[in-house]
Amino acid sequence: MILQLRPVHHLFQFFLEKRAIILYLRKPHRPTYHGKMKNNPNPGITYRFNVLFRIVAKELLRAFYHFVYRPLRPSVRFHCRNIFEGRNALIFANGEVTCVCADHGLINLGNVNDSSVEDIWKGKGFEDLRKSFRNNRLPLRHCAVCFAFEKIKKPSDDIYDITPFFWNTHIETTPVCNLECAICRRDEVEKHRGNARLSPDTVYRMLDEIIKHKTNKFVLFFGFGEPFLDKNIYDYVSYLKERFPEVIVSISTNGIPLDNENNVEKLLNTPLDIVLFSVDGITQEEYVKYRKGGDLKRALSAMERLVNKRQTKGLAHPYIVWQYLYFRWNDSDKSLRATVNHARKIGVDLLHFLPTRTPITGISWKNVLRRDSNVMYKFGSIDHDYNPHGRSRVIQVTDDMEEIPL
Repeated sequence: MILQLRPVHHLFQFFLEKRAIILYLRKPHRPTYHGKMKNNPNPGITYRFNVLFRIVAKELLRAFYHFVYRPLRPSVRFHCRNIFEGRNALIFANGEVTCVCADHGLINLGNVNDSSVEDIWKGKGFEDLRKSFRNNRLPLRHCAVCFAFEKIKKPSDDIYDITPFFWNTHIETTPVCNLECAICRRDEVEKHRGNARLSPDTVYRMLDEIIKHKTNKFVLFFGFGEPFLDKNIYDYVSYLKERFPEVIVSISTNGIPLDNENNVEKLLNTPLDIVLFSVDGITQEEYVKYRKGGDLKRALSAMERLVNKRQTKGLAHPYIVWQYLYFRWNDSDKSLRATVNHARKIGVDLLHFLPTRTPITGISWKNVLRRDSNVMYKFGSIDHDYNPHGRSRVIQVTDDMEEIPL
């Protein structure tokens, strides 16, 4: 019975701890790595409101699954693809390992500075999570909304078998970023990781494990920092691909560090498979509401520069993806059509429109509520089965299409 009450206990504990609602919202915003707040003079209230809302909503949803859903659906079992199938592991710049792709500060399953990735995967942290799911409990509040969470009716026993190693690995080599995105938890990142960076020795040791096991389908260099601010990123990609060519290696970037001839040249000299540009707007006004401190012209210029250089060299890699998150300020038909036309003009391989539920004040409700709002536009002749969420609507854009459907 005590275990059954834990979700409610966590909820009340949150209200009783030092970050109670009023104090939490009034707490002054902490400075960030580079201390530049001129484009974001008062980000604290919106940020804290969103964090507060999401914590409460997740705790309530988890309590619903425990107290309502389980009794009404006793034949349904909870399952997590991450902790049983190794679909996702995120390694932070301070070496800590977690099972989710978002930094919620909830769990540390081990540290790669002290242990091998394999030992962490088979260790107590992951095993405790697996035990919770075997007992049909959600161990973390984030489980209730995580993409890896599944509800399986009359499952076979083998759903709780574990793979020998991870399928997907996210590696954050640096926590430093050049932007101040509206809901990015920069103060939490600073408190959690400080100026920690994964040392090259640690990264190469992790890559050697990935090469040894050869179970990874994807390795993504990405976290809460900008990967291209790590000067060693190009060497890491080359090292891994030369020894494990079958794995798909990708980097997610805001693009601005690639508005540089030298960096683009270095990138094209690596065997990187996918580079994903996060650019959410077709005007500076739209773009900077979320990507605070960013410069849309530089981000678009970086994409176009990379496309042109790749074409000049006659290369088919990297696959260039423009990811565009819907917000209430950038979701008009005019903006979306202009974005599609610009993506077609500069020659990116794929444009991915994606709904998001953060920040709460910026939700594009018409797209969050639409089943078909997760849509990808494919351009050009380079073939790639990129579909990270496995449920995107795909539109192939051809040269003879005068007007592209939204």
